[in-house]
Amino acid sequence: MASELTRSRWGWIAAFLLLSAIGYAVYFHSTVPVLPYDDAFITFRYANNALQGNGPVYNPGERVFGSSSPLYCLWLIAIKTCAAPVALPVLAVRANVVFHLACVLGVAALITSLTRRITVGLLAGAVYALDPRMLIISAGGMESFLFLALVLWACVSLIRGNYRTGLLLASFSVLARPEGVLILTLGIVLWIVRDRKRPLAATACAIGPLALWVIFAGIYYGSPVPQSILAKSAPLYPLEPWTALKTALRYMSEWLFPHSEPPGGTVRWWINLSLIAVATIGALSSRSARRGSAWLPCVLLIALTTGYALGNPKLFEWYLPPVHALWFLTLVAGIPLLLHAIFGRFRKPRADGSPPEMPILLLILAGLTIPAVGVARSFFVLESSATSIVERVNTPVRLRTVPYRKAAEWLNARSTDATRIVAAEIGSLGFHFRGRAIDACALVSPAAMKYLPVPPNKRFAPGVAPIPADLVRDTRPDFVVTMPIFSFGNLDRSRWFRRHYSLVHAEPLDVRCWGNSDILIYAKRQSSDVLD
Repeated sequence: MASELTRSRWGWIAAFLLLSAIGYAVYFHSTVPVLPYDDAFITFRYANNALQGNGPVYNPGERVFGSSSPLYCLWLIAIKTCAAPVALPVLAVRANVVFHLACVLGVAALITSLTRRITVGLLAGAVYALDPRMLIISAGGMESFLFLALVLWACVSLIRGNYRTGLLLASFSVLARPEGVLILTLGIVLWIVRDRKRPLAATACAIGPLALWVIFAGIYYGSPVPQSILAKSAPLYPLEPWTALKTALRYMSEWLFPHSEPPGGTVRWWINLSLIAVATIGALSSRSARRGSAWLPCVLLIALTTGYALGNPKLFEWYLPPVHALWFLTLVAGIPLLLHAIFGRFRKPRADGSPPEMPILLLILAGLTIPAVGVARSFFVLESSATSIVERVNTPVRLRTVPYRKAAEWLNARSTDATRIVAAEIGSLGFHFRGRAIDACALVSPAAMKYLPVPPNKRFAPGVAPIPADLVRDTRPDFVVTMPIFSFGNLDRSRWFRRHYSLVHAEPLDVRCWGNSDILIYAKRQSSDVLD
């Protein structure tokens, strides 16, 4: 396949396009405003505490692991150690380009392996690198692309028969996000069916990284299962059945039809599902494709969406990159493989009995055009709008982290290290706050678990996690920090809370978020400890 690049003019053009796309991705990550997702700051605080000698904890002295990505936390500790003067949020956003580019090259390598055409692989990598929707998520400071890079390169290794390397990468992916157990399971099955050589080495690769985490977390935290996973399974968000699946399908439809109204939502779902079904048939349509594990992205996509459908978690934006990449790979590789199989029926087979080569142009148009059109439309629509793609991170959801920082600074001027707060969002607020935070969502506070799930009649919506009034009553924090959406139906209906706490500060949001215009800070009244 490598000789194709040296022989083909199109190969050199594809290589130039990929390098140009990589250059744009680097430019994006180096110039984008530093506005991580609020949840990213939770992991930032763990890393900061570890670097300050307090251990990898959220609150010093409380051995609770509330991040779902111990591997990303370790990465943050490493880069902060190497660049100590730079703020951790800046480092996280800028350095995420490493994982984004690893995903770009992983997509290119996978498509090359699945289509046996390096030109197609290079073009696919270029298209993926330019997707503005994924670039914006990558700049969110989360672990999504670390996880995805491990999954993609595990797939590359497994498809190429490097089973021990694939198992090792898959094992590390579980430490990046729990969903990595899917690729690890498939990798073990592939090794059992096709290799079974050096079982001790394969076992060490498959369970080695996980075993290290289980031993460390079991001793240090008392459990290898992150508290955030326990809280979300409480459930933190009691959503209607199949909400997660519908959300995933809606996003897939938007990737096909970005910034357009017709066809309707249901029609988009069926078009998308039909394309995935056709691509899956293509991946299973020939013996060589099956032997080459061309079905792996399709099966992973189905397994991931099935897992989300059964678990029904609230799908945040940073959950999407693995779904998007597997959807992308399924279409780009599966549809050409199906056409290749059909095409071979009407052409004389080659000397080795395999179907004749399909023209490269047909491969490109059949598989790559479908997601490429969506990427191009999204890219040019966003760039031609009032704000550029680089500025598209300035959404109300991302911008709210700035007033949370200001609220923390207001509290710091009136607090000590022993001051306690209760809040529904402890990301940016907790990262910048000097005292102790009690998380109403129980992500870092096991004591809050008994208040979950909050009854539907005491929350604004199923996807909103409010602050339970009973939690405040039982813990008696010095301050309660909330936006009105998290106090609606609970704190604001509690007579006890109004007697014991008073509003002392309202930090204005730069842009209204979820209908809110302020972050409210309530202080415990001086006489509250002697009141009923």
